[in-house]
Amino acid sequence: MKRKVQKTPENIRDWLFRFIKGMFIGSGFILPGVSGGALAAIFGIYERIISFLAHITKNFKENVLFFLPVGLGALTALFLLSFVVSFLLGSYASIILWFFVGCIVGTVPALWKEAGKKGRSQRELFILITSFVGAFLFLWQGAGLFTEISQNIWTWMIAGFLIALGVIVPGLSPSNFLVYMGMYKAMADGFKKFRASGDSSYWYWWDSDYFDLIQND
Repeated sequence: MKRKVQKTPENIRDWLFRFIKGMFIGSGFILPGVSGGALAAIFGIYERIISFLAHITKNFKENVLFFLPVGLGALTALFLLSFVVSFLLGSYASIILWFFVGCIVGTVPALWKEAGKKGRSQRELFILITSFVGAFLFLWQGAGLFTEISQNIWTWMIAGFLIALGVIVPGLSPSNFLVYMGMYKAMADGFKKFRASGDSSYWYWWDSDYFDLIQND
């Protein structure tokens, strides 16, 4: 006779902790300067995410149940923060940008500690310095390269790819690229105004400046 698994307080607490972790990771999708991958590494689930994506059929059910609250938390943060960010960027842009700077600086110590768990060689320090200098020069001198990018279905697909990449690459904040491409405010507004019509085959993503009605095939 099979024993029924009971929902103990420990299991519920663990589920809630993973949901909260997912909310923090999801914030990396929409807050410039915040990396979802870096937060996943800080919370100790980054390696499991990579292992799951690399061997998706291995322990599939177990992994899905583990990541379910993480995914729900990320989606919750994504939609809730879109309202907050859209409003704050329109009313307190300068203050919010400095907040983003604080978010960037605040994640550095924890990420440095996580990366140094297995030691630091001179080669790794060289890679760190080189990538830092390269990213700094690119973001300093190359921001103007994106200002003329037109916003259409293809550029938004690229934006989606960058957001997904933010989970795979710790330290990468995809929202930074969206800011430079002039697409960030539209993305936040789009999430805020997104709704699915339950009585038709249409999905509505309303933003009068950038989106038209899209019909699923």
